[in-house]
Amino acid sequence: MKVFKYLALGGVFTGLVVSYNGETNLSNTTGISCTSNFIARSVVTDSRNRIHVVWQDEGDTLNEKQLSSSYFTKYRRAFHFAKSYEKTNLKGFKQTPNLYYKRSLDGGTTWQDTVRLADAVGMPSIATNNLDIVHTVWSSDQGIHHKRSINGGGSWENDTLLGVDITSIGPTIATAGDNLAHIIWREDIDDTTYRFLYTQSIDDGANWNTSITIVEVANEIQLDSMTTLLPCPSLSAANNSVHLVWQNSIDDSLGEIYYRRSINGGTTWESAKKLTSDTLFSFFPTVASYGNLVYVGWLEATYTDSFLHYSFIRSSNGGTNWDSPVCLILPEPIDWMFGTPQLVAKDELVAVVWGNATQGGLSICFKYSKDSGANWGGAKYARRIDTSSVYYPSAAIDDSEHIHIVWTDTKDGNEEAYYAKYSMLGVEEETKTTNRLALSVNPNPFSIGTQIRFEVPISSTEVSLRIYNISGELVQTLLKGKKTPGVHTTIWNAEDNNGRRIKNGVYFCKFTTKNRSITEKVILIK
Repeated sequence: MKVFKYLALGGVFTGLVVSYNGETNLSNTTGISCTSNFIARSVVTDSRNRIHVVWQDEGDTLNEKQLSSSYFTKYRRAFHFAKSYEKTNLKGFKQTPNLYYKRSLDGGTTWQDTVRLADAVGMPSIATNNLDIVHTVWSSDQGIHHKRSINGGGSWENDTLLGVDITSIGPTIATAGDNLAHIIWREDIDDTTYRFLYTQSIDDGANWNTSITIVEVANEIQLDSMTTLLPCPSLSAANNSVHLVWQNSIDDSLGEIYYRRSINGGTTWESAKKLTSDTLFSFFPTVASYGNLVYVGWLEATYTDSFLHYSFIRSSNGGTNWDSPVCLILPEPIDWMFGTPQLVAKDELVAVVWGNATQGGLSICFKYSKDSGANWGGAKYARRIDTSSVYYPSAAIDDSEHIHIVWTDTKDGNEEAYYAKYSMLGVEEETKTTNRLALSVNPNPFSIGTQIRFEVPISSTEVSLRIYNISGELVQTLLKGKKTPGVHTTIWNAEDNNGRRIKNGVYFCKFTTKNRSITEKVILIK
């Protein structure tokens, strides 16, 4: 039986003002728009604090009879669990969604036009890396697809088809460092068994290794006719480690949470560890990591409970050892189907976002810790209760301690993808510029030399300034060492570490402090 450590709620961050910038309707269509369900991430940030969001949209082809059907209304969201309505016994209402993308260049204040990335998709997930390459993955009737943008979402390459199998669903992608990318997805073997397939890229997603089975599980938990669509893996990566969690009933009919890791960039994997061992129903785990800190959270209840609690566990040494579990969210009406909690972490800030079910609808809530999960503040509302429904929340954290949350909302009478931003700094601290991380290159493009301007935050003195090529290879280290807080400049003469002139093309200037980094694309021309 597990022993839980309960935390006092709301007493940790006394006096901290959490500022909120209001809600933005990102999709704004007449069709059903939906953010990614369960563990798939719908929103990420990059080193320039740009926001990237993906979601599914059914389009405008459903007729009035279909929309008013009580049978369709009950199950119309179910298609987001799979690739089409055939898997949800909705053959009469078959409609496949498309994949859409939107970005903000100013931290979520304004948004650029929506871009349609793919047709007939299911369960998309998104990630960025240190060079601000944006990746998205999704499932289709052909298998698992990957698509990337090497210019921060400005334009997109053609997609790559991975793992050709019509039963492949639930892909999730994670990145680490400048060039490692990892994708894992679920492939059904039969009606009750499935396995997870993994593939790796060592060149920012330009090429992918042949898929290899890293874990195979069986005996799924049977809750209802839709359960076989739900269990999917959750993936996170940091440094050279990859972390995987999933739900499995192989040793327990109620299900337990399992963890597996690779410490060599996904080349080999250690044996699985069982993180739970009790009489409770444990399900829907998510994992987040930053450096050597690894966080795992999951829902727990008895088989018949309508009130659920959320358990949290962390490792401070990369998954080797784990602290005692914490009951992070006390038993409350969490909507297990549409409000599954999701973890996100960056630096010492870790947060969980979830859907809370009460009479009259749902609310999107979040809770956060500013000391790597040791202490937690009370729950905050990202979307308060009204007559609408809200579900499928996803979150990301930027370098300025903002939590960016997206979710699906029916406040306007139709399912739409919504966005809101919360500052963990408080109103006064948010206006300070002394903690600002900034980088600029001018002129850009350039032909002979260019000036690089960077601002050192007051909290950081150990910094580095490096140039990388488009393949993620180090070209030149311009600076490494201590710098006083404030604005500094240096010149790059388009040379490598050996003083040789480099060829024309696209490069990336990366400015790094102890816990933060920012990257700027640089173009060298004749």
